[in-house]
Amino acid sequence: MAPHRRGIVFVALAMMSYAGAVAFGQAPELILHPAASQIPDRVVMSIRPHSTNWVLLEASSDLKDWQPVVNFMTTLTSGPFIDVPPSPSPVRFYRARAPGVSAATALSAWQAVRPAHYQYRFHFVKGQTSINVWEGTVTISNGVKTVSNVIVNENPTTTFNPADFLTPEEVFGFIATVEAQGARLAHVAYDPQWHFPSSVLTLLDQAPSFADYRMAGFVELSGAAVSTNGEPGAPANGSLPGGPRAFRSQWSRTIAALNTGARGK
Repeated sequence: MAPHRRGIVFVALAMMSYAGAVAFGQAPELILHPAASQIPDRVVMSIRPHSTNWVLLEASSDLKDWQPVVNFMTTLTSGPFIDVPPSPSPVRFYRARAPGVSAATALSAWQAVRPAHYQYRFHFVKGQTSINVWEGTVTISNGVKTVSNVIVNENPTTTFNPADFLTPEEVFGFIATVEAQGARLAHVAYDPQWHFPSSVLTLLDQAPSFADYRMAGFVELSGAAVSTNGEPGAPANGSLPGGPRAFRSQWSRTIAALNTGARGK
């Protein structure tokens, strides 16, 4: 199936299972859906469930250079996922690989390159009936976490819970819990250089029903860049594209699509 919108063609290719049908069952089936009018120039897709935990979705504009997009968990439901192409292209191809990247594999890769001092902007959505977008600068120095420059819904605040601003290891722990317990939907993307979870979106059957974590603007710090009290030398440059308002809007559309697609598939 190849939906077409505004001159862009999205094509799903044959799916591949490198672990073998005996171990993982039928290879994942990728389905593309025409994007709704409120999410133009995006593609909504779903992957039919099969027995492995994760499916890695990759994209290409030329069938030669394939880039990872996201890991799906497909044990309990089929998706969907909304992809926003990073740049205009007349055609965009997709393929799925099984198995995808597990939390344990990504954690090992992260631990192999993790610096002693680093900093990032952590974004998360909190609330069941209203959408509050929080972001703050997280600085890690020799394993000690400091949170600063916190903003909620575009407003600076000094009232926050530092525990809400997770370390990469804590996000990995959350992903491992989702792997063990299952989820209606789970989407995880890993940073290609550092291998930490750069984006995590889950829709669970139990409270809290959803989680949305994003890490951006990751920088390695020298010891001199971290002051004696652990405060960062400068705020990490990791703002969300379009700002929190655009993020809330996109997040609302994503959750609506997730809730719609998670039923009856």
